[in-house]
Amino acid sequence: MANSEWKILKSTLLIDRSPWIAMKEQDVVLPNGTHIEGYITWEERQYALVVAVTEKGIPLVRQYKHGLQLFSLDFPGGYLNTDEEPFVCAKRELLEETGFAADHWTHLSSLVLDNNRGHAKAHLFLAEGVHSACLPHLDDTEDLTIEFYTWHQLTNMVNQGHVTSLPTVAALYMALHHLNIDKEN
Repeated sequence: MANSEWKILKSTLLIDRSPWIAMKEQDVVLPNGTHIEGYITWEERQYALVVAVTEKGIPLVRQYKHGLQLFSLDFPGGYLNTDEEPFVCAKRELLEETGFAADHWTHLSSLVLDNNRGHAKAHLFLAEGVHSACLPHLDDTEDLTIEFYTWHQLTNMVNQGHVTSLPTVAALYMALHHLNIDKEN
């Protein structure tokens, strides 16, 4: 039956580095009776990304990402603090990383990062009426630069493989779609 859940026979916590990641190994039985031993699931921290529309263009953060062992271009954003709402995180991260605040906000979506392994989400926001509010205030672990691009430059960078983060690409195209709908109305 397609709508039945898997039955967990055994669940073992393998790694607990909360709040960053917790990994479990589970023995499960599928609705059709098939057994799977050692199915891996994990929970990661959720985060928010902000597509900010400024007079200078759309800001992206250039920052070293150790998991990639490369520099990456992404929209401003960061991890949700414990019990923090995604919108509060988005406003905080935009201000901390860029010094910008916004008058108008749109929640574009909350996308599951890997629905085979867990339910952590990237919360995507569009910020309009963006203005400078203060100087950026970076965490000790952040060393980044802000670069501004046009919509056309951003889509070209995605197509050329210069912007590769799936949530950043999703946020870009969702923002473009949203803005096109608004312009037609």
